[in-house]
Amino acid sequence: LGFVFCSMVSLTTSYYMLIDRIGMATCIACFQNGLLYILLPILGSAVFGINGLWAGFVAAPILTLVCAMLFVYLRFGKNDFPFLLGDMDTEIVVLDDTLSPQSATALSVQVADLLLSHQYPKETANRTGLFAEEIGLTVLDINKRSKKPILVELSLFFEDDSVLIVERDSGELFDLTDPDARINGLSGFVLSGLMQAHKEKAYLVTTGYNRNMIRFAKSQGEKAASVTDG
Repeated sequence: LGFVFCSMVSLTTSYYMLIDRIGMATCIACFQNGLLYILLPILGSAVFGINGLWAGFVAAPILTLVCAMLFVYLRFGKNDFPFLLGDMDTEIVVLDDTLSPQSATALSVQVADLLLSHQYPKETANRTGLFAEEIGLTVLDINKRSKKPILVELSLFFEDDSVLIVERDSGELFDLTDPDARINGLSGFVLSGLMQAHKEKAYLVTTGYNRNMIRFAKSQGEKAASVTDG
């Protein structure tokens, strides 16, 4: 029974980390693993013997989940409980496909059209679409020996004065934002030049897939701001 609630706590902490509540997620994990998993089995064994010991292990994640949800409810209020999405008014568009030269071109057109529909200058929209296409073609080139289909996802986070594009793919782990990375073909050469000229970019190390992040400002000049994991 304890494993069910342990999984629920893990899901809760993972979710809060995903929405950038890292401190709160860490405190919940430490509360369960650093306090209750030690304290409750000791108290249970002292009162009920061996059965109390195992009951303490079962009770720890249950009590953790109850305390975590109570804290979120009291701290952030009923309207924002439990997902804490009240301050997230960013529009998000997600595009995904199995990667091929044709789908890379199609994704490029979709990205450019989305930016134009959000009143971005045509030059910025075309440049963003070019990035999307060259990233896709470079990923294909890097994984040309792979027998498995490469899955790609583009998430566009539209903010007031910029759009953050998060590219994920299931290919070989490779930092596409690094202008000094090895070049395997024409697309890699073009992408390297684009990345060298673009300042707002980042590659985040993940398990099993790539995650490249590029921000484009709505104005003609690039914003001088850093890209953070969010």
